[in-house]
Amino acid sequence: MKLRAIASEAGRNVRSGATRAVTWALIVLLIGLGTLLADTYQAVRIVQSAYAFNASGASVLTLQTDGTVDPGRCLALETVEGVESAMALRFTETTLRPMALPEGPLPIVEIAGDPVAFLDGSPDPVNVSGILLSTEVAEQLGMEGADALELESGERVAIRGTYPFADDGRDGRLASSALSVVPPAGHFDECWIRVWPYEYAAVDLLAFTADPAPEGASLPQAAQLNMTLGTAPEFQQEFSHRITRMAAALGPLAIALVGFAALWARRLELSTAMQLGVRKRELVLQMQLETLTWAAPVCWLLLAGGFVLLNHAVLSEDQPALFAGLASQVGAALICALSGAAAGVLCVRPTLQYRYLKAR
Repeated sequence: MKLRAIASEAGRNVRSGATRAVTWALIVLLIGLGTLLADTYQAVRIVQSAYAFNASGASVLTLQTDGTVDPGRCLALETVEGVESAMALRFTETTLRPMALPEGPLPIVEIAGDPVAFLDGSPDPVNVSGILLSTEVAEQLGMEGADALELESGERVAIRGTYPFADDGRDGRLASSALSVVPPAGHFDECWIRVWPYEYAAVDLLAFTADPAPEGASLPQAAQLNMTLGTAPEFQQEFSHRITRMAAALGPLAIALVGFAALWARRLELSTAMQLGVRKRELVLQMQLETLTWAAPVCWLLLAGGFVLLNHAVLSEDQPALFAGLASQVGAALICALSGAAAGVLCVRPTLQYRYLKAR
């Protein structure tokens, strides 16, 4: 048979319903949803748990000292692999008394580094100098979008931006402070680093940022900014050993069985064709074309569903790796469906036609 004749015969079978494309497509879709997309969904949930951990400030490690932090060494930690950002903090006795709330003075905290980037803040599009306020303080003072803070003394202090600092268990000192960026000169009280991917072992790096403490001074204390979510989350291990990963591996095998069953159910038809002189390789090609009519659309739907899920639930930098994993699984499922269909044809014996007829 010529290729055109094979394709024409496959098309007639699909149109007439002999292929039962809708039935097999629904079965494969259910398998794909329960294995491949379920695994992707579970992976997304683990990734989102990591996002929540990072957003809570739990990935920020701090070193508190009696004014012995070298800001240069603190900021140099940004060059270490795994350290996203760093800043040194110096707590002062100076306060600002806002006109809108004079009974609530804002202590000034001097920062060496880039607190806007470190705290995921929103910089003012005009002011490149001035103070930073937490979004909560800005809302209380009615300063959202304002470019200056009016003080009780009548002075105006430029606002260079705001930063979120939720009351979620983290060290709350910066929630009610005004941050002022200063040069990295002198000694500071604390060094903060954001570590991602998170490794608590990175806390050892902080020890190198402090000079020896003077006699009688308290020893440096290292900790997480927010300890409510634990100190040693196992996101990598949880992701690598998620239970749905095995289901995703078995999904293509189950789809291979569906491909086999789809053709084995037509063994009488196939054996009759062989008795009439149709060669097996021609039947294999024809059945592959018929299988594609129900397997390929389902695979496309699974990929589209995974793309929508990842696009709405995962950061853009993590989407390619997760989508590549899903695409490889879906590709394996399509290959397994075609392989199962080919095996179904090859297992048919024209000499057993009478047995197939009796079984029917």
